Amino acid sequence: MAHVNIVKGDVIWSYFGTFLRIGTNVLLLPIIISYLTESEVGLWYVFASISQLVSLFDFGFAPSFARNITYIWCGANTIRKESIISVNNTKTDWKEFSIILHSCKYVYLLISLLALLLLLSIGSFYILKVSSFEYIFAWIIYSLAVFFNLLFSYYTSFLRGIGAVAENNKAAIISKAVQLTFCWLLLEMNFGILGVSIAYLLSGIALRLFSKFYFNRYENIGYNIRNVVVDSLFIKSFNRIKIIWHNSAKEGLVTISNYLNSQANTLICSYMIGLSATGSYGISLQLATLVSSISSIPFSTYQSKMQEYAITNNVESNKKIFSFSVVAYVVAYIIIAFGSLLSIPIIQFIKPSFIIDIHMYLLILFQILLWGYYGLFCSFISSYNTLPYSKTLIISSVITVSLSVVLVEYSDLGIWALIISPIIVSLYNVFKWFIYVRNNYLHISFSEMNSIGIRTLYNIIKSFVFKVN
Repeated sequence: MAHVNIVKGDVIWSYFGTFLRIGTNVLLLPIIISYLTESEVGLWYVFASISQLVSLFDFGFAPSFARNITYIWCGANTIRKESIISVNNTKTDWKEFSIILHSCKYVYLLISLLALLLLLSIGSFYILKVSSFEYIFAWIIYSLAVFFNLLFSYYTSFLRGIGAVAENNKAAIISKAVQLTFCWLLLEMNFGILGVSIAYLLSGIALRLFSKFYFNRYENIGYNIRNVVVDSLFIKSFNRIKIIWHNSAKEGLVTISNYLNSQANTLICSYMIGLSATGSYGISLQLATLVSSISSIPFSTYQSKMQEYAITNNVESNKKIFSFSVVAYVVAYIIIAFGSLLSIPIIQFIKPSFIIDIHMYLLILFQILLWGYYGLFCSFISSYNTLPYSKTLIISSVITVSLSVVLVEYSDLGIWALIISPIIVSLYNVFKWFIYVRNNYLHISFSEMNSIGIRTLYNIIKSFVFKVN
């Protein structure tokens, strides 16, 4: 039976890959702030927020495909709409594997075309509403970049599903290196925000080329797929899409919820408060999101392993790896959050007129900590191919956004309303989904979870220190 093999090197590559994948815009900040006006910086964050909105067209297919690819990779010969089948097969069913892969490609072609259509129509209208016609060509290039990045993102699902963590992150690192390099060169050549858009387009093309290369050579997958003949491939792929859609629709609600929690307030800020305030708020939110993303690397690295333990009914191993991942997230978040405070005086040194309120940033850090924390519980639940949290999260997000709009419009809180609203709702979700995991899967108390996690984290750190010495 093929296994998901996660080693220490995968965790290290995950740190590098996640840092560049999520932190590219942060690394570009000194250059962007130097070359663009405050309003253009705010407009760039509007670009980024709209692209996050378009990512909703994925509608949950990415995690659903990755999860089902893991099941087939680990020996399952069929997939279900919900729940999992315990397996003890000796090898991967390459015909079923090939069908799932082609299903993924068909889906991403469709959603990418739909996303491009809406970006060039409704998206263009919104950009003209908040800026001017001189930026429309940059927006068109950026829309094409989003199209290609979304179209080729199926390789991320492929690599995550088989546990090729290092390879997935190597492709991401190369892609972001391309973006960073060309962004700097084009800004130096006075391309302005157009140059930033072109660099993003080139990064998507690089991601596709290197992801395909790594995937095909991983444990001879390319060879095995090429030597498999599947009759009526399109029809069988369509049937798998119908099965996967059951949970993808629920994942889609979660994606919408994540967008509303992380990006919708940026659009509210730009529309109701102004682009200059949006730049400050957007940078603060981006820094906090980067802190959360880096902190969650142990969890995301081992998630495919948790899915393998779920399908093989290995509760004790899942209890240990999940507890470690949750504790590691909190510890890393606190350490990295304090470190991120150093970036604020650096930004203000580069652009003295660019003011970031330290108190606002600290509260945003707490907001994102809660959001990421309950997200770990929900992601773990999905390892069992069930998503009971989808409706609750979308309702919570709608409440959050509605409360933000009301407070901005009818109170003197201003930008603070965009931070207070999600905190209130996140506290509820933290308690609700921990209790669900405890009662349905791990049968573990909060103190026991933290005790196991701290002990495991301590042993890992101790073994690393002794190894270095």
